[in-house]
Amino acid sequence: MSELITDQIPAGDQENTVETTIIPEIVPGSENSAEDEILPTDEGTGPQPEAVDLDEGKTELEKLIARRTGFWQVKIEAQDAKWIKNACQGKFEFTGPNEAFMLMNCFLGFSSAVSRQESEKQTETIVVQASAIEACAFFINRFSASGVESAQRLFRIAMNMNNVMMELRSLDEQIEALRQMEKATAKLADAPDTTANTTAAPETEG
Repeated sequence: MSELITDQIPAGDQENTVETTIIPEIVPGSENSAEDEILPTDEGTGPQPEAVDLDEGKTELEKLIARRTGFWQVKIEAQDAKWIKNACQGKFEFTGPNEAFMLMNCFLGFSSAVSRQESEKQTETIVVQASAIEACAFFINRFSASGVESAQRLFRIAMNMNNVMMELRSLDEQIEALRQMEKATAKLADAPDTTANTTAAPETEG
């Protein structure tokens, strides 16, 4: 499923350094006068915070999982996105708590996407979280309707979501492969080192 995640991660705490300017004491009759006072200068505001790399410190597996569960851009017209949101309120049928949870994910995801689409005046694309996209695909495949108009709408939505679903499946395969590699690596690391414990057998006199 594809949603748009716009998490703001605050930059780390930075030390605030204050530069102080020493103003020499002015003695009447001395060479220093008021015109010679050394005043603080306003030259810049100090070092600017650097951009934060959200993937810094993450493993390749963590990066793939974050992408897999994040937001995705889907080419869906505004009227179709609204239809999906409205279908969650009566047209999509569910059975049991698991499917009920999926339906809530679908409704919340597409409700937020429609609101963003309207505020940004987008008419052909939306940004949705992956869980909402997968839930929508699940209910679309089970949806029962009649008439050419409903068939065209359902087919159009399914085809527009197909590319994202293929990407999600590809990421699932990559994530599973990395998990298997990590398990194999951990198993080798935990295995006892038999070569280090072997000692040469004492020589016997013939």
